[in-house]
Amino acid sequence: MFFVGNWTTLATVFASCGCIRPDRSEGQMNAPPEPDTRQRMRATLLKIAAVAGGITLALCIAAAGAMWYGLRPKPPKQWDTKAIVPTEPTAGFAPTNDKDYQLIFTYKLKNTTSSDYSVDDSKSFKIVVLWENNVLSQPLPSESLNLSTPIFIPSRQTSEVDLRIKLTLPSKTPSESDAAYHERLRAFLNETAGSVKGIVLFDEVNHYRIDLPPWSRTKPANTQQSASPSSNNKLSAWRPNWETVPDKSKKAKEQLSPTLVFADDWLGFIPTLDTDEQKKQHQKDIERKELVIQAVRRLPECKGVTFMRSNPKTADFDVQVFNGLDGRIGKWQWVLYRTDIIERLSYGEETDTDGVAKSVCTAVHASVGSSGGKVE
Repeated sequence: MFFVGNWTTLATVFASCGCIRPDRSEGQMNAPPEPDTRQRMRATLLKIAAVAGGITLALCIAAAGAMWYGLRPKPPKQWDTKAIVPTEPTAGFAPTNDKDYQLIFTYKLKNTTSSDYSVDDSKSFKIVVLWENNVLSQPLPSESLNLSTPIFIPSRQTSEVDLRIKLTLPSKTPSESDAAYHERLRAFLNETAGSVKGIVLFDEVNHYRIDLPPWSRTKPANTQQSASPSSNNKLSAWRPNWETVPDKSKKAKEQLSPTLVFADDWLGFIPTLDTDEQKKQHQKDIERKELVIQAVRRLPECKGVTFMRSNPKTADFDVQVFNGLDGRIGKWQWVLYRTDIIERLSYGEETDTDGVAKSVCTAVHASVGSSGGKVE
């Protein structure tokens, strides 16, 4: 009890003798730290500042590196030379009645990619000449050379592409045959453009390089082929110089019907009619089709054949009809396919549309008969 009342005095006595150290008052607790403590705190703060500065510097270097990587000069993308390739070593050629482009080259191009290839406007191309020394010319203006568009080549398929050229050609004499005139044009091309190795198309949208072959320098030998699988064994001096591979992924019909349609109608092709030339060509195509249809309606060889104009997708056969293809002026060419597996069945050349209708209808009847009888 004595110590309770005299605790302060006792503590003072013990402190004066050095036995205990009195507790710090509140003012003493807030006093500045001793010198060694201040040095330790300063060193710690310097370390923290150094670490923060290092992190900031590293982040700045990383950001600058990322910016440099994004803005650095990149090597140009290589042109793809294997996407669209010609299937024939030479091009077909023929004069035209076009006042702007007097010569037309025809190429068979295959799309080797897994996607359809479609071009609506030739402005996406740069067209240059490849000379014999493998030097490329500068891009040619469309006034001198023009690629016929639209172009559509389905995946893994082959299509025909035309290149029209402005060139003053020698005139055909009244007594000159088509074949003789064609060979004279060949000699003219050999003489005036003999150093041309080919034409190169640069598709800037898809980054494709398409190397087109030159015309044949010499007259090719005519290959006699059966114009139709029918029993008449008719021969044709003309044959299509493009290949059509049947689609093995599709199942062939067991029974075909004698239903016919034009190939572009079956495909649902819609022509581009932006220029007067395109409109003129489209009108010629309509007139050519109408002549064939009138012959189908009129000729007894076409009895039983139905032309599916209102519902073209239901036809089992489709036909391509040309007039003056490959420079064969005054002749009509035709190619017949079955639509289920896209297989070419027959082809031929005639002097008029009646002959085309007769041959096509005969080939359709033969193909329907060869596929077996129908059992009700």
